[in-house]
Amino acid sequence: MTTASQPREYSPVTVRDILYVLFKYKWQFVLIFLVAVAGAVGYLLYVGQTYTAETKILVLMGNERAQALEASANKPNVVFAERNQNINDEIEILTDKNLTYAVLPKIEKWLADQPHPPLSVWKRMRNWIKDQFKNFVELLKKPLYAIGLMVQLTPEQKLVLAYYASLDVQFLDQTDVIKLSFKSQSPQLAAFAANAYAEEYVERRIAIHGTENSEDFYRDQIGLFEQKLADAEKTLEEFRAGNEISNLDVQKELYLREIARLDNEYRKALLTLEDLNLKLKSIRSVYKDTSEWIPTPDVGSKYSDMSSLDSHFFDTLAQRDRQLETHTRQSREVKSLEEQLGRLREQKYLTLRNLLTPQIESATHRRDELSAELARKRASLATLEQSTMRLKQLERTRDIVETSYRDYKAKAEDFRINRALNARRITSVRVLGRALPPEKPSAPWTSIILGLAGVMGVFLGFTYATVAEYFDHGFRRRDDVESTLGIPLLATIARLPELAGSGGPWARLWRRLRPVHAGVRR
Repeated sequence: MTTASQPREYSPVTVRDILYVLFKYKWQFVLIFLVAVAGAVGYLLYVGQTYTAETKILVLMGNERAQALEASANKPNVVFAERNQNINDEIEILTDKNLTYAVLPKIEKWLADQPHPPLSVWKRMRNWIKDQFKNFVELLKKPLYAIGLMVQLTPEQKLVLAYYASLDVQFLDQTDVIKLSFKSQSPQLAAFAANAYAEEYVERRIAIHGTENSEDFYRDQIGLFEQKLADAEKTLEEFRAGNEISNLDVQKELYLREIARLDNEYRKALLTLEDLNLKLKSIRSVYKDTSEWIPTPDVGSKYSDMSSLDSHFFDTLAQRDRQLETHTRQSREVKSLEEQLGRLREQKYLTLRNLLTPQIESATHRRDELSAELARKRASLATLEQSTMRLKQLERTRDIVETSYRDYKAKAEDFRINRALNARRITSVRVLGRALPPEKPSAPWTSIILGLAGVMGVFLGFTYATVAEYFDHGFRRRDDVESTLGIPLLATIARLPELAGSGGPWARLWRRLRPVHAGVRR
């Protein structure tokens, strides 16, 4: 026989035990289940249904991006590398709170224009509960406002925060589309707010990428560069007229030809002068240093024929030689002939000198004239070269000003086109379709919430029954008594005071079923 001090042994849990526990605490189980479901239903009734209206916006590249890529016309990969960044820029515009502040008056006006049918009793009660809850929360926050731990918002700020929280902007992967959605308990309000946000976004984007100020700047620059271009053209024409410049290349070629001709003539004059000087020097040397007859050089004159003088000299020389055969050199006849020969030599020298001296003077004068003319032509060519550099500088300045002027005109024309596009609300974004009032609410998920509440009710009910049974120290079977007390069980007596002490139908029914119950317990 086991004693009472032995530890209690537990039998394995069976399906019968589980069902016994559940039916033992069935009313508590049902109550917990109903409370969980009722709480879920109350929550659903309190929060109400939320509708989500959606619209989609297609983001193209547009003129504002194309202008920024003009410098990268040979780099098409830049377009693809910037696409995600461009989409993020558009999302930043959509999620800016200033956009909500701009949409708020439109929504308030729309709400004021909408009919207001009478609310049901439950909706009035729900709104009253929400108002009381908000007032209670606001009352709790007042001390925090007073000590500066929280900031009290104005009604407008609260509305902006509420609408901003209801707005959702998402970028659809692998596309150029942005999805804009708005949540509200009214499907019509959700659709109107989504469309209002999309329209205001387009307006805001046009304002951000507007080109009015840029166009004015380029117009001012066009006027400035028009004046600069006119001044450059005037300076260029005055310089050409003042320096008698018509065609630089032709003028330069003419100068070069003239200089080449003069240089050739100058060299010829130098050679002629040198030849004449050599001839005169040779004649003078023969006349002064020797007693020979002076040969007749080519002096290029019609008066240079001295054959008679040469014949007279050689005849006299022959006569002297004959006299020397019979007379001495000191004889009067020989001396007379030698004096005659000396006069003939002097006459020829003087004649030749008189012929060469004018030619030398003429050649010298010709050389000097050609040298002066050549110097003038070279100076003119140098001046033309300097004028060419100055002219090219003026033309370069004119071309730079003209290029800038044309660039500014092209830019101004682009901005004029953009302004016309903006005036007609033509931009690089497209609203694919207006948001429509949704047919079904997007939240809360009624079936899921009720299902979870039911599962939670079953779990909590079963947990309660399990815990209650664990802490129940009563005996349910013969084995429990024998294993716990260590003594055999002889009989069991049911304790039903509420039935046994009554003479009603329940007592009579119990007395009839008691033998059966006792047999089952054994």
